[in-house]
Amino acid sequence: MNYLWLLNVVSVPALVAAGWFGFLLIQLFLLYSTTRRSKRVLLLLAKYRSAARCVGPRHSRSAGFCWRP
Repeated sequence: MNYLWLLNVVSVPALVAAGWFGFLLIQLFLLYSTTRRSKRVLLLLAKYRSAARCVGPRHSRSAGFCWRP
């Protein structure tokens, strides 16, 4: 009976720690994959904005209106 109690005391925190470790690994992997994807999206957006044409006089409301031809 004493050994069973010791096994529970050791194994339950070990299982909890293993679960948290797996959860953190999954979170880190998701963060890594999304940051890689968002970097690619940001690069595409920068390319898109640099190729855009901006029209309108400097002091008009449409000065910041840009479109891609």
